[in-house]
Amino acid sequence: MLLSCAQKDGDLAGSEIGNPTVAVSGTALYPDGSVAGGARVTLRRTDYLAEDKGFKLLSSTASVGLAKISVSLANVFTDSKGYFRIDSVDAGAYRIEINDDQNQGVLIDCAVKGKKDTALPTESLRATGTVHGVVKWDSPPTSPYLALVYGLERVALVDGSNGHFTMNDLPPGNYTFKVGCLGRGCLSKDVENIHVTAGSDTTLDTVSIASFVAEDYSKWGKSAKVEINTSASGADVAEDLYDFPLLVRLDASNFDFSQAEGRGRDIRFAGSAGQHLHYDIERWDSLERKAEIWVRVDTVHASNATQSLTLYWGNPLAAFYTGGTQVFAASEGFRGVWHLGEEGSSTPNGFRDASGHGNHGTGQGISPVSSHTSVAGQGLNFDGTTAVTVNPDSSLHSKDSLTLEFWVNFAALGPFKRIVSKAYFTPATPWSEYDIETNSTGTMLAFSVALGGSLSSVRSTTKPVLGTWYHVAGTYDGEILRMYVNGVEEAVTVKSGVITDYGRGLTFGKYEYDDVSNFRGKLDEVRVSGKTRSAAWLKLSYENQRTGSAIPSIKP
Repeated sequence: MLLSCAQKDGDLAGSEIGNPTVAVSGTALYPDGSVAGGARVTLRRTDYLAEDKGFKLLSSTASVGLAKISVSLANVFTDSKGYFRIDSVDAGAYRIEINDDQNQGVLIDCAVKGKKDTALPTESLRATGTVHGVVKWDSPPTSPYLALVYGLERVALVDGSNGHFTMNDLPPGNYTFKVGCLGRGCLSKDVENIHVTAGSDTTLDTVSIASFVAEDYSKWGKSAKVEINTSASGADVAEDLYDFPLLVRLDASNFDFSQAEGRGRDIRFAGSAGQHLHYDIERWDSLERKAEIWVRVDTVHASNATQSLTLYWGNPLAAFYTGGTQVFAASEGFRGVWHLGEEGSSTPNGFRDASGHGNHGTGQGISPVSSHTSVAGQGLNFDGTTAVTVNPDSSLHSKDSLTLEFWVNFAALGPFKRIVSKAYFTPATPWSEYDIETNSTGTMLAFSVALGGSLSSVRSTTKPVLGTWYHVAGTYDGEILRMYVNGVEEAVTVKSGVITDYGRGLTFGKYEYDDVSNFRGKLDEVRVSGKTRSAAWLKLSYENQRTGSAIPSIKP
């Protein structure tokens, strides 16, 4: 049974910032009218995929990595009368599943629009169904594959030897599956219009998926040059850079979105020798005709005005590609990369780490109004009370090689305003393991690391102006602290030692232990690397990412 939620006297709406009066409620019964008490109720957005659960499954079966905490928007149980209530629901499209975990359930599609609570009609559970599928590859996959269900907390492992998978215990309804790997440089496909009836056993048509490296781009109908000018007339970079994450912006002036498939499904990139390049789509908005795509370029040559990549599109048969953890690879030193492009919320782990380490961030007091157009797609606005926290993890510590960088735009200045920090284990000296904050007068920026228990700092010469974006970076290589603003080195301090690990997580927008140091302003593209980025790397990062950049440029 597939149902849609509605109400007579207003639209459903809410907030994820803790307003307990905005809620969805309902009652579940069995077909014979008896109470379905103790049934599990989950609420997920319709585009949700249980990727964290997938990583956990793979870690226990294939040893490919463990996510920190499963993403949960709402999980409750019906009471002895079959009643449930879900508080603090934001506007959006959702799927609600009620399941007694004894092969009976019901699925409810729900559009949240207004500002009032809603009471759903009483629903009857029905026998759940099973879906079987087969994946066919043109060559054996190098990464384990999964089948996931949009809008539900469901994941099934695809057998690597025969391609079979089974999805059990699905309430009657219509589904879309995603079949592919998770952020590991492989292709995936959406399988739509899967109809499950009560007690049914359904077998899907075979899902054929090519390997990423085997795709033939001559079958793509459209292409364009992506020119990267690092000469004096462009980014003026005098050092070859390897495996660089290049931001490619598409808009109405350089790309016809009507020629590409939805969500950028058929977008591909190739290097000068035709090699397939990994990429990660941060945003694809066909309606607004805007996209931001991060492309891992194997070599960006220094002082070169003629180098280019090739952008391909125009293939309606193309599969989706997922390459975030390839673009921001752990092997290249990335420990955490937060685009902050998700809609603002306080959903646990709602701000995804693109590095593959699973260091996802959770908003504190963050709501949809916190999201703003920033440097690369959306970023977050911090109002002096809000923050994003990242749980402690060993990957966030590095002994003697560190780079901390981000884009920042101040709405207010003051002394010791913490923008991004990894705190000491108590609110006392040396205060932080590492951070970037305003200095004691609130007029400049400071990068600090704790070396052997003592805090060492460098301070910028730039005095930030309110309402202006700055690319800020601090690096440490075991001997020297450096600070960069807009790709220019502004401060150097010689100080050798090992960075002390205090075992804390990260906070964006505040200091972990107080609200006195809270930051007010916008933040975008936060990165932590266990590698010391060079001056040339940081210069190209600034020149490539800044608003109005012509690097790269798209040529027909």
